[in-house]
Amino acid sequence: MSELSEKSQIKLDIKALIGMIVGVVSIAGIWFSLTAETTRLRLDVTRMEETVESNHNWIIEFEPPESVQETVIKLRKMEIENALLHYRIEQLEKELGKNLK
Repeated sequence: MSELSEKSQIKLDIKALIGMIVGVVSIAGIWFSLTAETTRLRLDVTRMEETVESNHNWIIEFEPPESVQETVIKLRKMEIENALLHYRIEQLEKELGKNLK
């Protein structure tokens, strides 16, 4: 068995050497592509998280303008008055029906 030294020589076919170089370059290219893609995806996720958080905060902190709030209160009052009027009409119709019999 021969020992390895600085003067040791290796015989390799040029095809094998080129194949190894191409393999190493391909693996390096794939590695850098995957690294870049993961970084891009992390940035996308971070942006989405920020968007979701800002939307959530907006929903929690949203308060309609005073004019809208006043309109909603007036509308609710009108709905109650309308329901009360319908109830009174039904009561009057029942009384009128009893009186006509």
